[in-house]
Amino acid sequence: MHEFSLRYALHAQTRELKHIDDVANGIDCNCICPRCNEPLIARNRGDQRAHHFAHYEGSNCSGGYETSLHLLAKRILFDTKRIRVPGVDLYFGDNRIFDDTEYDVESVDVEKAHDNIVPDLTLGLKDRSNLFVEIYVTHDIDEVKREKLRNIGISTVEIDLSDLVHPVDEKELQTILSSSARNQRMKWIYHREAQNVQTFLFELAEQRPVIRRGLALHIDDCPRSVRMYEGMPYANVLDDCLSCPYMLSKNRTSHMTSITCLGDLKDMSIDDIRSIHHVETLDDMKRIVYKDGSTRTITRKKSANTRRSIFQIWQEKK
Repeated sequence: MHEFSLRYALHAQTRELKHIDDVANGIDCNCICPRCNEPLIARNRGDQRAHHFAHYEGSNCSGGYETSLHLLAKRILFDTKRIRVPGVDLYFGDNRIFDDTEYDVESVDVEKAHDNIVPDLTLGLKDRSNLFVEIYVTHDIDEVKREKLRNIGISTVEIDLSDLVHPVDEKELQTILSSSARNQRMKWIYHREAQNVQTFLFELAEQRPVIRRGLALHIDDCPRSVRMYEGMPYANVLDDCLSCPYMLSKNRTSHMTSITCLGDLKDMSIDDIRSIHHVETLDDMKRIVYKDGSTRTITRKKSANTRRSIFQIWQEKK
């Protein structure tokens, strides 16, 4: 791993983060490496080379620079008590379920172990939940760590600093932390609430059979009644369903046998969707249990095979 110049270090006694230009030269800086805790010397005289810290005994320690960024981010977040995170590309109808959000931060821990994972930062939020923050400098999160995060179930964002000119100073990092949702440097690795809501939506969705009528693919009993024939609602799969905001899966294939439809829930608000605690299945019914304890029951219609289809009516009229 490439190691960038170390501009911030820890005071040996107070553990306070110090900039290279705020300490005495040489070993008198009284600083230690943020990663390995070994003594450092400050090279902060002259203008031939950029000022930086170096290990006193020439240690081959790596990771000091990235740890110093974690400590800088901790100081910034601890001072501002706020972090703004981007929304999630998960929609219900035409509306995004989770928009950009600003969280109140009550605590910040650096490289604190949680089970079998060590996130760069652990933020304790005002709502008593945790948020992991990963800072990407030389390598992003691999699939093994992603799987661990999903198993732990704690929301995680990654801040991408890989394309910046390093080393990054405090002012630049503060700007990034305050605007990362807007400049797209921050992305979600795992969003617990969004994952839960997506699971609930698939549990609530109805698998509607695709009916082939000549060259057309139709769905009977379209909950949005986008097309009508003899008073009976239906939809054309390719023209209507694939562009419908209430269809969960949109894989276009000539062998499609069913679609995953949320049209029965079209009267629900985004707040309703975010408030789902769990879903219960009861024969031909789905019961939604909300976080406040209230419930809503959805009764599915019996199979269209038990009554005349639109196609049968059309054939009779020929």
